[in-house]
Amino acid sequence: MAEEVVKEKVKRVKKAPVDETIEEGTPAPFIDAETLKTGFGLFFLFLAIVLFIAFGSYLFTWKDDQDKVLNFSWKIIFSKEAIVENKMGRIGAYLSHVFFYDFFGIASFFVSYIFFTIGINLTFKERIFKLTKIFFTSLFWIVFVATLASFIFSSASFPFGGGLGKNNYEWLSTLMGRLGLGILLGIIGLSFLGFNLKDAYEKFTAWKQAWNERRKQYALEKEKNLPREKRRKPQGKKYLFSEVVASAFSSRIAKEAVKVLLPEEVAPPSPEEEVILEKVAEASPEEEVILEEVTDTSQAEPVI
Repeated sequence: MAEEVVKEKVKRVKKAPVDETIEEGTPAPFIDAETLKTGFGLFFLFLAIVLFIAFGSYLFTWKDDQDKVLNFSWKIIFSKEAIVENKMGRIGAYLSHVFFYDFFGIASFFVSYIFFTIGINLTFKERIFKLTKIFFTSLFWIVFVATLASFIFSSASFPFGGGLGKNNYEWLSTLMGRLGLGILLGIIGLSFLGFNLKDAYEKFTAWKQAWNERRKQYALEKEKNLPREKRRKPQGKKYLFSEVVASAFSSRIAKEAVKVLLPEEVAPPSPEEEVILEKVAEASPEEEVILEEVTDTSQAEPVI
């Protein structure tokens, strides 16, 4: 028998990272990764704002600009003679026409929303928006809104659903009929909307609870920082029970003081407080005079 040769697996040893020493006087890179990220974020924000204003202006100026942008030519973009009514100029008129007429119709506003969320995350370098969830949710709404708009405004001259909505409407209406398409759109829309509303309600409830807890914590901290004489005394009684006991040296007179100083709404002393009162020593004549002044209802201040 031939001898078996066992080959040991050689583990690859990772090389230690080499510390690159930067010589003094070496100029820093002109553009680093953070600056580039911020630049892209600002670009997406600018694009989102431009598209939003252009789309809003297209709703009112599409008839005036349609003959200029229907048959695209670079002359329209660079020619000064081509005058359009869109608030974002020739670029805005052309982009609005492409997104509304050829693509998504009124659902094109979701495109500017997607660009806005990307720009915010890149500019502030934080995960403020969940881009994956927003992208797929917006994609669903784009398809749904475009199809629904073409279904409702099928005979309108304005491209409410765009090219996408028109194609979906024509195919689905011939597949299941207009009535079946309406039922399908209603079920899908209500189901998805109800799911989103439930999620939004849960988030709002959690936010409200956290807000109330923060308010309570702030009120406690504020009460702690106030001077003792300015602190709010418990509602429904004129003096604290400890103040009455400190003034009353006789259990009999202390009980009378409690009856006078504590209104009917306040619960009677607890068993522990009764024990304290019973253990108080009998008052001297001078102390009784003081207690009579304390229990005098004519000089008592109004209950807070």
